[in-house]
Amino acid sequence: MSTFDVTRKAELSGDELLREGLRIVEDAKREGLMIRITGGIAIFLLVEKIPPIKELLIKKRIAGKSSATFADLDLVGYSKETKKLNKLFLEEYKFQKDKIINSLFGDRRRIYYQPEGTFHVDIFLDILEFNHDIDIRGRLELEYPTLNIEDLLLTKLQIHYINDKDLLDIVALATLDSWDTNGMQRVLEVLSKDWGFYHDSINNLKASAARSSELMNEPDTQAILGLAAKRIQDLIDRIDQSPKSKEWSKAAKKGPKKQYWREIEDVLR
Repeated sequence: MSTFDVTRKAELSGDELLREGLRIVEDAKREGLMIRITGGIAIFLLVEKIPPIKELLIKKRIAGKSSATFADLDLVGYSKETKKLNKLFLEEYKFQKDKIINSLFGDRRRIYYQPEGTFHVDIFLDILEFNHDIDIRGRLELEYPTLNIEDLLLTKLQIHYINDKDLLDIVALATLDSWDTNGMQRVLEVLSKDWGFYHDSINNLKASAARSSELMNEPDTQAILGLAAKRIQDLIDRIDQSPKSKEWSKAAKKGPKKQYWREIEDVLR
């Protein structure tokens, strides 16, 4: 596989890609390297004990134009550990690096290709610079082996042009008990400071609640998806009721008159 072919989709099943992710995170831990699984594959792991939702993701979640459930393996880490990242992926695993991405954006993103070309690893560092920024510094220590549920949710809520697979991921997160026990205070704090992030998040939460209701005819899902829709609506209410910063209020007055999100080419998402 070309070291520049970041658009190629994974040739592994969701379970196979998940096993690769767990192996990498466990190896990294032994090397004193802070890496966590993020993206759809992390959510796939978290719903492992909810078979109807796992089967729903396998059935409905399509990665882009391919028939794959997941396009690649997304990880998060810290930029201060890039030397250790290179040692693990280039020296130990013999992966190939994406020379362009790693050279231009190596302080915040690195891409490595599995030698046989079956998948690639996308590692985001420190601040996730998408349509809206998510600062994960000091956040990776909270959970293992995945990014914590609140930051996982924020990675989906920040998307301006959201698609169905990301709506499904939000719905899946809302089926987890940790959605309630976690409190979602991190989400409230982030969205209370940034009106643009808030605006896209509310739209995406409303769309995911509607999607949850649409999926209730799937086998064994009615009760759990009904609960997910309620949890999502409760979060919308809490977000709206939480105190907002002065900067948020100023931006809210202007509204969507000007572009309030960062445009990102698919290759950089």
